[in-house]
Amino acid sequence: MMRTVRLILTRPQQESQLLVRELSGFAAWVWPAFSFRSPSFPDTVHRKLTEATRFEAFLFVSPTAVSFAHSHMPTIPVSVTVCCAGSATARAARAAWGDSIRILCPEGDVAASGSEALWAAMKKTGLPKSLLIFRAQSGREWLSEQLAASGTHVEKLCVYERVPFVLTPEKKDALLTAMEKEEVPIVFLTSTEAVEVFKRVLGDIPGAFAWFTSGVALTFHPRCDLALRQAGFQDVVLVHASDPKAISLTLKRLVCDRGRIL
Repeated sequence: MMRTVRLILTRPQQESQLLVRELSGFAAWVWPAFSFRSPSFPDTVHRKLTEATRFEAFLFVSPTAVSFAHSHMPTIPVSVTVCCAGSATARAARAAWGDSIRILCPEGDVAASGSEALWAAMKKTGLPKSLLIFRAQSGREWLSEQLAASGTHVEKLCVYERVPFVLTPEKKDALLTAMEKEEVPIVFLTSTEAVEVFKRVLGDIPGAFAWFTSGVALTFHPRCDLALRQAGFQDVVLVHASDPKAISLTLKRLVCDRGRIL
């Protein structure tokens, strides 16, 4: 008898809803590891952006960082190079500020992206003397440390805040039901921070995190693959494209391989 599968999508709400449309007919929970809100101190953002031209480069940690930054900064100084660790962020930057902006982004698929790849690209083209990182309360710490150690003046600007996932009573009831029915979880998780969020949220419920890690994890990057395995996932699959159609096709294949549609 084939097993029942439960898809758990932990990407941001908007991205996860796009996947839900692609996954019509499949049982999926949208559990974003983080939701986003405007910064608590917007005046700090405005003050920093009045001196934006003194930086040689901007680093945007994610498409979300681009979106929030664009609401405060409708144009980018022509002298600034926009650095992005992945193609999705680069696409968001071009959509926000136009094709004329100068972008530095690693080439290749999703697995070839990330801080290490961007660091290599920056060393190849020449490190900026000064760089402003647009992020939430944290982000790209390793890359920031490498740049600072190499002589780049690095400053960080919180343009949005991340709010970790909260397990509401309704979601908890659904979780306990899935555990009782021994459904097989297939979890789409793409950041090491998200792994920690769910470890913390589910840790107080007996057996919940063990169930969460008992199925399959789908992710983008080898670094997250390692974090997932260290957290307890035995079955981790890498997807090498970030568009919703490619991801949904992989998820559908995993459902067929591991169980059946609800």
